[in-house]
Order: sequence, then C-alpha cells, then structure tokens
Amino acid sequence: MRPEIGSRYRLTDHAGHDYGEIQVAEIRPAWVIGKLAHGRDFPLVQNAFAQLEEVANEQMLSFIDEVTNALDKVGFRVCSIPEEDCQDVFDVQVMNGNDISFKLRDSSS
Repeated sequence: MRPEIGSRYRLTDHAGHDYGEIQVAEIRPAWVIGKLAHGRDFPLVQNAFAQLEEVANEQMLSFIDEVTNALDKVGFRVCSIPEEDCQDVFDVQVMNGNDISFKLRDSSS
C-alpha cells in the first residue's frame, strides 16, 4: 500500500477496532500525516494519546518512549477505503484532537 495525498484510510487494529477515518494531507519520507475523524472505538486509546501529547508538550522526554511503546502494543493498522487493503503502522501520534501522523511498517518484516 502506498498512501496518496487526499486518500482515506481506516485506523484499526488486528482485533477490528474502529479508531477512525484518516484523510491523508501530507506524505514525508518517513511519515504519513493527516486528519483523524474519531471512530466508535477511539475512546479505548484516547487517554494514551492525550498522555503522549502531554509528555511531548511538557518535554518529558524520559516518558515518551514508554507511552509510544504502550501505543505500539495496540497493533495499529491502516486499511484503505473501500478496498480494505491493510498495512501495519507504528509510531502513531494523535495530537490536538485530530491531527494524526504515523509510519508504515515494512511489509517484509
């Protein structure tokens, strides 16, 4: 899967949770950046993302890895809409309520 600006994806995990729909706004060499419309299961991870935002804003760098590792354990995936072609992602960040960024996991790993 190769994300494109303007494309839409569903943020989910291997258990099928619906965390929301992503609209891709920018693609950088290591990052996909966009907006997230929260899905029905977003409350399951909302506090963890709020904690990540807090430690980043307060520059509590010693805690960032801890929070990021906890979020990575969710096993986030992005799935194309409507084709449902899915790919694992990591380093998922949701800031300011609906700004999202993530990295695509190499499908060969």
